[in-house]
Amino acid sequence: PSENDADAREKRRKLEVILRSYGDRVPRKRSVSYAQNSTAKEFIPITGCALLTGETFSGGKSSSSRVIILRFEDGDVNTEILTYYQANLHILPDFVYTFLEYVTENLNRIKETISVVCDEVRRLNLHEIKMPRYVDALGNMYAITTIFHSFILEKGLLDKTQADILIAKDREQLTQVIMENDSELSVVSPAVTILEALRHALFTGK
Repeated sequence: PSENDADAREKRRKLEVILRSYGDRVPRKRSVSYAQNSTAKEFIPITGCALLTGETFSGGKSSSSRVIILRFEDGDVNTEILTYYQANLHILPDFVYTFLEYVTENLNRIKETISVVCDEVRRLNLHEIKMPRYVDALGNMYAITTIFHSFILEKGLLDKTQADILIAKDREQLTQVIMENDSELSVVSPAVTILEALRHALFTGK
């Protein structure tokens, strides 16, 4: 909100370069070609992503805790499956519409689920997550998987055993991501320590 028009234009320009460096849903050849004719040095494969809450990111510890970073290794995403379903769009029913319909019909129950599950995760904090925001993030993830579990069973998409296994795996991965982010945020790099010491010296003379 505090930036002027010139700053906003510059941010948009830089964002465009970043997006083009990563490609825009076209073959790699197009991205490489773009890189050769622009300021981008090379095609950059995507290795992760960050989920932001929309707040201003200043780089400090408080801002860092508002981000959940996901890192992807080779093989984490099965591109063959993605390619198959992109080429055969009509073999899947429209789950999104059905899920939204389910949410609309069960809104009060879902709100109660979110309240109960989040409160339980906060109270127990079984994984001893240090950052309160990450405890809440995990609570939200658990609430979402609880709701989705109910949806799967009510619509008969899987039997109970299959649904239980699916949700357990999802929760295991979600917990691992949150715990990794929590651990990384607890580590202060030597560079940050030196900068904090210099700032202290400038303001106090000690």
